[in-house]
Amino acid sequence: MARCIPEEPTFVTESERQVWERLRDGLPGDCVLMANVRLTDEVKDHEIDLLVLIPEAGFVCLEVKGGSVWLEDDGWWIKRGEKVERCDPVTQAREGKHAVRRYVESDPRWGSRDQVAFSHGVVLPHTELPEGFSVPELPRWGFHDRGDMADLPERVRTNGWGLAHGRWTPNHDDVELVTEILAGRSRPAYDVNADAEERAATADRLTQEQMVILQVTRMLRRVEVRGGAGSGKTVLALQKAKDLTRGVGEGARRERVALLCYSIGLAEYLKRVVAGWDRRHRPAFVGTYEELGRLWGVEMGPRTTRSSGSPSCRG
Repeated sequence: MARCIPEEPTFVTESERQVWERLRDGLPGDCVLMANVRLTDEVKDHEIDLLVLIPEAGFVCLEVKGGSVWLEDDGWWIKRGEKVERCDPVTQAREGKHAVRRYVESDPRWGSRDQVAFSHGVVLPHTELPEGFSVPELPRWGFHDRGDMADLPERVRTNGWGLAHGRWTPNHDDVELVTEILAGRSRPAYDVNADAEERAATADRLTQEQMVILQVTRMLRRVEVRGGAGSGKTVLALQKAKDLTRGVGEGARRERVALLCYSIGLAEYLKRVVAGWDRRHRPAFVGTYEELGRLWGVEMGPRTTRSSGSPSCRG
């Protein structure tokens, strides 16, 4: 059984799944079967239905067309259900092949390796091609119709080296390298700094939203803000203290401000934050209510255990 990437792909049509299952079960274990390979280059967006990497044969890009497919003077046509539309399976397969080759051979890991065999084919699992069918753009053995499904794995192998055009057939190392290259390179890993920056950006956005509240309360002498833990009350109190100290607002005067809270731990945090401000913007006092009372000479009774309360600022 071939190694499948991904192990359980999602397909647009049941025809693609049938062909994938036939190749998965019929190819040997040293082959790699890739589904829905998407490549974008300066030419266009490419999607290869199935890419088969076969050691000692080649890399085969397969375009799968289910339903009824036929050829007229003006080109290929396909009917699925009641819908009839133009298609060009040979061109799709060929362009996908060249896109994969360019991508692989431009990768630094490919290095100075010789060009290896890349091939393309068309699978028509529900269409029977007439006896003697032939078109100049692809040999008959590059088409795999309904009657060829039983021998599809071996036919795809022949399809690989049959269109090698004088290039070397890949070995096992080449198969593994192409598999690695098509997984991408220099992929980003988890970055704790990026995570922190995202949280900081969220905090900045919340602060901007909270500024609206501060602007509304600028002319009010008494304001009570309620909210659960983490809702930003501390951020609001810090900014309000800075604004009052600086005299922010048209006609506002600078005030002496006390930034107060009940919790010793929160008070220490507030002191550290305020210590980083310009001296002209720092409140006159930052600490607990108890500390302010002692500063004023008030006799304090025994401290009781209190929950961590949010800070308040007094102007």
